[in-house]
Amino acid sequence: MNHKSQTSQPTYLLESLPYPLLPPQRTKSKGAPSDFFGYFRREPSLKDARYRQLHSQDRNTQASLDCWEELVNLKSVGTNLAEQNFFARENSLRQVFGDFYCSDSLSQTPLLRATALYESLALHYTERGRISRMTAAWVWGYLDAPDPSVHIDFDRALRLNVTRARAANIMTHQVRVIPYDYIELGKLRVTTPLRTALDLLFHEQTAAADEVLIRILRDPESGCSQMKLLDAMDRISYLRFKDRTMERLERLARLARGKISSQPPKA
Repeated sequence: MNHKSQTSQPTYLLESLPYPLLPPQRTKSKGAPSDFFGYFRREPSLKDARYRQLHSQDRNTQASLDCWEELVNLKSVGTNLAEQNFFARENSLRQVFGDFYCSDSLSQTPLLRATALYESLALHYTERGRISRMTAAWVWGYLDAPDPSVHIDFDRALRLNVTRARAANIMTHQVRVIPYDYIELGKLRVTTPLRTALDLLFHEQTAAADEVLIRILRDPESGCSQMKLLDAMDRISYLRFKDRTMERLERLARLARGKISSQPPKA
């Protein structure tokens, strides 16, 4: 008996799993203007495939995927730093975070910054932690450039054995996580402006932190005011240097209203 040979597209078992271990075979699109930087973007990883499978219908996720498409990973251009800088200049790119750049004409939103930060961090940080302090202030746009250290909070009630980062630019903090203290921007958890302001009041005694706090207090869309900060502080059972912190808040709040000099009072 003669059997006719049939040709079919090869399938791979690892692609058909609920959480694919291999990315689907991609076909090259010709003449697609939106895919100009497609070759230079990071190849999809396991966490991308899993996230798309679980949340493909979620609006927040779709917005994050749109931001992901706007990012260019300069590491895929070449290992030479001079080549990367030349590529960025020639294509009018500006840095978002780390190796991820975007078009100079594109407005950098909190979601875009959060997406670039998510792509730069290891998976166990983004799954279990939340971005906080000066890093969160940068994500929300209250800091012009990201802080040298990436601040990540972990819930101390869960008692997770989180591997301490060897990289000098990761700072982890064990904190008590309270509901509504953070917002999910795409795939990344980020402390709210109110929680960010509280953290800076308690833990950051620098001029840069003071400037961020002033910007948060001046922003009508931050949902953060002097009264809300005082109310949140009253809910804390024990707070070290509470009087000093309240005096600092009063001074910064008056400065945000344009009432006093930016210089702190002399001791």
